[in-house]
Amino acid sequence: MALSIQLTALRDMLQAETGQAVFIGRPENHVMGLYLWPWKLDVQANLRTMSPVPQREFLKAKKPELPLRIRVLVLPMAASGIESCDALAAALRAINDHPVLVAADMRGQVRIDAMPAEELAALFTAAELPLTLCLACTLEITAS
Repeated sequence: MALSIQLTALRDMLQAETGQAVFIGRPENHVMGLYLWPWKLDVQANLRTMSPVPQREFLKAKKPELPLRIRVLVLPMAASGIESCDALAAALRAINDHPVLVAADMRGQVRIDAMPAEELAALFTAAELPLTLCLACTLEITAS
């Protein structure tokens, strides 16, 4: 639930700051706007090494809020390459100006990431999408 709330907060912020229609998901049906394409949920190394908790203790204990980290691509769908560049530049400015999102007592932080061309090409190929200009981001969600 925290994930959808923070993705929605990111969408709303980008929509307000860029003036573009912003959708969550991969680009479909050639609807113009910006798309937030969540493509990977990172599992933190310290969570993989946690020892199992006995069921009796697990049911009694309150589950701690664990930070979530999701990788997102911001993809423009525009009539021209110039409009795509302008839309991504506006999204970049908005993220740099508003890197912290707070929604439903959850704090999210958005940061721009570098992504190797080979990784991008593999991702687009696997999704059967044409390789296009995009902005790679990470959204990290923690309790306020």
